Amino acid sequence: YGMTETFGQVATQTPGVAVERKTHPLPGIGLRIEKDGRIAVSGAQVSPGYLGEPDRADPWFVTNDLGEIDEEGALRVLGRADNVIVTGGENVDPERVEAALREHEDVDDACVVGVEDAEWGQIAVGVYEGSAGTEELMGWIRERLPGHMVPKRLRRVPEIPRSGLGKPDRNAVAASGLGWDD
Repeated sequence: YGMTETFGQVATQTPGVAVERKTHPLPGIGLRIEKDGRIAVSGAQVSPGYLGEPDRADPWFVTNDLGEIDEEGALRVLGRADNVIVTGGENVDPERVEAALREHEDVDDACVVGVEDAEWGQIAVGVYEGSAGTEELMGWIRERLPGHMVPKRLRRVPEIPRSGLGKPDRNAVAASGLGWDD
């Protein structure tokens, strides 16, 4: 785990331990979780600020990544704070929903986004690649996630729009006009 502002890697998996998305901080690096769930990083490798702006007074750089630190000090990255969908006052982490959808044997990939809604503010909607039927998948996901996290709508698509890095393009999915209102 790392980013440009931290001069690259700040946490890594323990060699020989295959625990997905669970990393330990490298020597000299501090990690903590803020009250809002965001990951904060400190250490000599953290950039003091951005060009043309005053340096940060606080030695802790608060990221937009959400995470948790377990009793062993391992960091688990949960998603991005700027991707959170607020629907009816409840927070939906799209990465968590996508991970649950991908667990279905007939889903190859998924992307969940927030779409404006007059009643709820936003609703979680998603697209997926694979052979699972939409009704079957909705029933399956209802068994695995809290009710507020279940997408209001799902659409099977031949291909999820991707960014230049090959990741699902949330903006393109949200703007795709896939009949979210029906």
